Amino acid sequence: MYLVLAGVLMAVTMGYAAFADRLPAERLFKVFFVSGFCLLIGNWVLIAFAVTEAAFPAYFLLYEVTSDLLILHFSLYVNQNFETLQAKRLLPLVFGGAQFGTIAGGVFLALTAPLIGVPNILLIWSGLIVAAMALMLAHHRRFGVSPYFRPGRKSAGEFRQCLGQITHGLKFAKTSELVRYSSLALFFTAIMFYILSYSVNRVYAETFTTEESLTAFFGVLSAVTSTIALLIQFFMTNKLLHRFGVRTVNLIFPIASIVSFCLLIVSFSLPAAIFASVNKDAIMKAFRNPVRNLLFNALPNYMQGRARAMAAGLVLPMALALAGGILVLAQTYQVPIYFLIAGLGASVVYLYFNTKTNRAYVSGMISVLREKLFLPDQPLDVMYKSAGEELLRELRRGVQQPDDEISVAYAKKLVALFFHRSAEIILPRHETAGHAARDQLIKLLMPFNPPPLADYLWKQLDLADDHLKATILEWFFERRDERAVNLVETALASSNPRLAAVGVYGAHRFSLRRLYTGADRRWRELLTSGEMSDNAAGLELLARQPETRYQPQLLALLQHANTRVRYMALEALTHWPETVIPELSLVLENLSRDPDAKVRCCCVACYRLLPDAERVRLLQAAVEDTHAGVRQAAAGQISHENGRADTYLRDWILQNSGSTRAQEAALRVLLQHRPAREVLERIALGKAEDARVLALALGLLKGTAMPRESALELMEYVLEERLRQTIDLSLQAIEHVENPAAIGSIRAGLQSGDRRCVANAAEAVRHLDNKKLATVLGGLLDSVGPAGRIAADQTHRFQDIKDMLSWCRAGKDPWLRSCAEHALSAAR
Repeated sequence: MYLVLAGVLMAVTMGYAAFADRLPAERLFKVFFVSGFCLLIGNWVLIAFAVTEAAFPAYFLLYEVTSDLLILHFSLYVNQNFETLQAKRLLPLVFGGAQFGTIAGGVFLALTAPLIGVPNILLIWSGLIVAAMALMLAHHRRFGVSPYFRPGRKSAGEFRQCLGQITHGLKFAKTSELVRYSSLALFFTAIMFYILSYSVNRVYAETFTTEESLTAFFGVLSAVTSTIALLIQFFMTNKLLHRFGVRTVNLIFPIASIVSFCLLIVSFSLPAAIFASVNKDAIMKAFRNPVRNLLFNALPNYMQGRARAMAAGLVLPMALALAGGILVLAQTYQVPIYFLIAGLGASVVYLYFNTKTNRAYVSGMISVLREKLFLPDQPLDVMYKSAGEELLRELRRGVQQPDDEISVAYAKKLVALFFHRSAEIILPRHETAGHAARDQLIKLLMPFNPPPLADYLWKQLDLADDHLKATILEWFFERRDERAVNLVETALASSNPRLAAVGVYGAHRFSLRRLYTGADRRWRELLTSGEMSDNAAGLELLARQPETRYQPQLLALLQHANTRVRYMALEALTHWPETVIPELSLVLENLSRDPDAKVRCCCVACYRLLPDAERVRLLQAAVEDTHAGVRQAAAGQISHENGRADTYLRDWILQNSGSTRAQEAALRVLLQHRPAREVLERIALGKAEDARVLALALGLLKGTAMPRESALELMEYVLEERLRQTIDLSLQAIEHVENPAAIGSIRAGLQSGDRRCVANAAEAVRHLDNKKLATVLGGLLDSVGPAGRIAADQTHRFQDIKDMLSWCRAGKDPWLRSCAEHALSAAR
C-alpha cells in the first residue's frame, strides 16, 4: 500500500507543480476544497452502502494525499500573503492552532463516532471543508488577490506550459543549493522518522502485552505529546526563532533525534522510547515543521510552489521505499541494534545536510534580494576583468561607433580595463573623430604613453586645430621632448589663449630664460583679461605651476561672476604653497555657499590657508553640507589636521559629533586608512546601540497621547530618517569586515521600500558573522520592521516626551537639535 501511496503522491504533486506558481494560492485552494468535497462524498457513498471493498483503501489514499497536499499548499499560501518577518511570527501560532485542532478532532471523534457511526464522520469532514472555503473566499473577496502573488508570462499551449513549469522546476532544483540540501535533509528525515517510529512501537509492543493496556498507553501518550507540542508551539517556538534565528532552531530536531537513537542503543526500553516519541511527535511538530516552511522563503517567489512540490513528490516517495526496505530487513533480526544504527546514521547525515541547508538559506536570501533589486552577483570590475576577449571585442565595436560621444564613452572603459591594448583601437578612430572627441581620445592615452603615441602625435601637429595642438604641445613640453623646443616661441606668440598658456609653460619647462619676460607678461595678460577663455587658460597654467606673485590676480578671479572661472581659480588655489592668507576668509565663506557642489568641494581643500579659528568653523559647517562629496572632503581635511586619522575619526563617529550623513562621510575617509577589524566592529556595534535608542525615542513619540502638532510630526519624520541612516551606517562599517556583496545586498533591501525585500534583508541581518551585532540589529529590525512596533529598551528609558526631546536637543546633530528645539518651544 505504501508503494501505491508513493506512486499516487508523486503523480499528484507533479500535477500540482505544473500549476502552483501560475495561479494564486487561494484559487488553487478553491480547486482542492471542491475536489476534496466531491471525493469525500463519493467515498462516503461507497462506504455507507458497501458498494465495494476498495472503499477503505481508497479512503486511506485520499486521506494521505489530501493531508500532504493541503499542508504543502498552505505553506505556499502563507508565502503569497505574508513576508518573512510576519511568517516567523505567525507560523508557530498557526501550527499550534493545527495541533489544537488535531486534539479537538480526536476528542470529537471519540465522542461522536459511537453516536453517528464512523462512515458519517466523512460528512462532518466535508462540512468543515465547506466552512474553510467560505472563510477563505470571504477574506479574498474583501482584500483581493494574495498580495505577493506575481503571475508568470503566459505562452501558447496549455500542455506545453505545464510541462515547461515542471521542467523548469527540475532544472532549478539541480542548481539551487537550498533546494538540493533541503531535499537531501528531507530524504534522511523520512528514513530516520520511520525507523524511529518502528523502534518505539516495537518497545511498546514488547512492554504492553495486552491490547487493552497498549491502547490505554497510546491514548495517554498521544494526549501528552500533543499537549507538549501545543505548549511549545504557543510559548517557545516564536521566542526561540526571534532569539536564536531560523538556522539554530533548524538544528534542534536532528540533534534530539541523534540523542533518541543513542538512548535506544544504550537501553532499548520504555524511558528511551518515551523520549523518542516526544521527539518525533512534539519536537518535530514544534520546531522542524515551522522552520522548514520558513526556509523556502529564501527562494524566488516564482519558484516556491514547484520547489515544495518537487520535494514532496520526488524525495518522499523514494525515502518511503528505502525506509520500508530497511524495516523489512530489520524484522528478520531479533536484535534491534542493526536498524538502530541505521537510524542513527540517517540522523547524523540529516544533521549534516541541515547545516548545509542553513548556509544555503542565507546565501539564498541574499540571492533573492539581488534578483529582486537587480543587483549583480559580483562587483562590476570583477565581472569586466573576467570577461576577457569577449568584452574587448564589444569595447572595440563601441569605440568604432560613428557617434563621437558613444565612442569616447567606450574608449574610457577600454583604457580602464585594457590600457595595454587601447592605443591600437583608439588611434585609428581618432583620425575620423570630430575636433572635441579627438582631444578627449588623445587625453585618455597620454597618461599611459603607449609606444606609438609620440610619433603619432608629432604627425598630428600640422593637422590639429588649436585646442588639440595645445594638448599635444603640452604633453611634449611635459616630457621635455627636444623636438618641441623650437615650437615654444611660436605657441607663446599665438593669439589662442590656450596655446599661449602652453607656450608660457614650455618656456619655464625648457628653462628658456630669454623668453621669461615675455612669458610672464603674457601670463599676467591672461589672468587680468576680461575674456573668460583667457582667464581659464591662465588659471589652468597656474594650477600646474603655482606662482605666488600672481596672488592678487587669483584673489580677484575667485570672485568672478562665472562659475567655471571661480572653480578653476579654486583649483589653482588648492596647489598654493602652505601659508596663511587672512583676506581669503570672507571670499571662501561666500564660496562655501555657492550653489555648485564642485565649487564648495574645492573650497574645502583651500581652508588650510585660513587662520585656525576660521578654518575650524568653516570645516564644521562643510561636514554638514548637503552634498556627499563636500562632506567627505571636509571629513578628510578634519582628520588630516588632528593627528592619527583612524583614531580621531573613530572617536568622532562613536561620539556622534555630527549628523548621520556627516558620520557617513567620516567613515568613508576612515576606510581609506584601512582601519583594523576591531575598529570597524566597534563602530558597527556603537551605531547599532545608537539606533536602538533612536528606536525607543521614535516609539515613545508614536505612542504619545499629545496633540499631533506639526512640530511633533516633523520630529517623527526626522527620527525615522535618522533611525534608518544609523542602521545603514552600522551596516556600512561591518560591510568591510564581512562579505561586502552580502552586506551591500542587505543595505539595498532595507532601503528598497519593498516590504518583502525589507523583511528578507532583516532576516539576513540575523545571520551576520558578528553574533552580537546580528542580535542587536536583528531584534531592532524585527521591532521596527514593515509592520512592527518599537520594543521597550531596558537600558535607556525616557521619562516622557519632553525628556526625549531634551535628549535630542543635547546631541550634536544640527538638524535633529533644531527640530527638537522647535518641538519643545511648541509644547510650552
